[in-house]
Amino acid sequence: MTIVRIYPPDPTLRRFAGHEPRRSDEAGIESLTSLLCRLALEHCCAPHRLYGALAADNWDKEKATLTKIRSAESQLINSLGDTAKRASEALKNESDISNPAEMTFLCLANLCDKKAKHFLHKIRHWCSQCYLDARHANIPAWDPLYWGPSTTTVCVIHKTILQNTCPACTKVQRHLPKFPFLDFCEYCGADLTSTGELLCEPQQLDERMWFARGALELIKSQTEITLSRENFSSHLRNAINIHGAGKISRFAKMTGIKPCCLRNWQLASSAPTWSNFMDVSHRLNVPPAQISGQSAVFFDPTKFKCNPILQLDKHHRHLPKKKLEEARNAFAQLLNSPIDVWTFRRETIFDILKRFDICYQTFQRNFSDLFEEFSKKRKEAAECRKGLSKAARIERVRSARIELAARNLTPSVRNLKESGMVKVSDVVPPRAKRKAPGSEQLGAGS
Repeated sequence: MTIVRIYPPDPTLRRFAGHEPRRSDEAGIESLTSLLCRLALEHCCAPHRLYGALAADNWDKEKATLTKIRSAESQLINSLGDTAKRASEALKNESDISNPAEMTFLCLANLCDKKAKHFLHKIRHWCSQCYLDARHANIPAWDPLYWGPSTTTVCVIHKTILQNTCPACTKVQRHLPKFPFLDFCEYCGADLTSTGELLCEPQQLDERMWFARGALELIKSQTEITLSRENFSSHLRNAINIHGAGKISRFAKMTGIKPCCLRNWQLASSAPTWSNFMDVSHRLNVPPAQISGQSAVFFDPTKFKCNPILQLDKHHRHLPKKKLEEARNAFAQLLNSPIDVWTFRRETIFDILKRFDICYQTFQRNFSDLFEEFSKKRKEAAECRKGLSKAARIERVRSARIELAARNLTPSVRNLKESGMVKVSDVVPPRAKRKAPGSEQLGAGS
């Protein structure tokens, strides 16, 4: 068995000259993370390491406050926020590419919500047939930018479902993988083109193709059309005045759009999310590039889609009052429990959230008045853990071992944690924090 490791040939990266983003009439331009993988292959290093070196070399004055990006969040490089902006600027300074921003969605910064909630796929999606075509053409596999949005689920060329897991180990793939080979699994090395085609249901294919083509056309027209939320709001206002007699409620019944969303988008400071924007375009049957551009838009009420098959406009989850009261009683019971329950974490907030199937954001929104009390309990439990003597901690571990032996369980770290009688870090001394190499020089220079 051969183990291959990729290391940079020298500590300094060569300038990225002579490279242009790949593009085609059918698939558009490639994403920025796809280009970084190709540059990493040229420099014989990992894509994520190349991105870190590229960013550090470009932001010399911001080394002390440089925000590193995790591998699981590498989709942000293709997004519309600060990460994509900084990556584009860094690549522009280090290469001869005139406009790296066209490989990202920075063109939507003035149109969609800058928080970019539910905008891009967190894991990489690909078409195995497109990868296979690139291999037959003797070129490295590449990811078109239109594969990135969460509304894109099919390939416009082969009309098949985009895949997101390895056929061998079933693991998901990152946008910046461990090795610069997009058509092979970064964990087991399996061929990602061997999955075959996943056909879409016929009744959903038309709508999925509409969303994919809409994103592709929007990317292609970003250099020709100025996209803004003001244009989007103005076109919606005209549609409401013409086809809804100026009444939002009447227009909402015609299109199935929530009236509250229509009111919010009339405000100058309110911007739609990507899902809302694509959903409105689809319901009005108007291409996204037109409804957000400066040109006049013609709306045909006979082609409105009030009840589409794919529902994209996801709203906040509203829990029933009875469930909220039961959850509040459980939280109150946890607050009134003895301090030992908090000290050894026999029951936590997350256990209650899991029991009632509530996410942490819903907890923050509905139980904000309990935050201060929970904080006091946590501090009290932390002080109690500090006050435990070493002998008492050893005695607790000994009692836990006896109970595990009675259950015919080995006294492993996992079983000790799951017993709820002891916290293993109480008897294991914490590791000394090691300073990162070069941190002293970095602090002195800043």
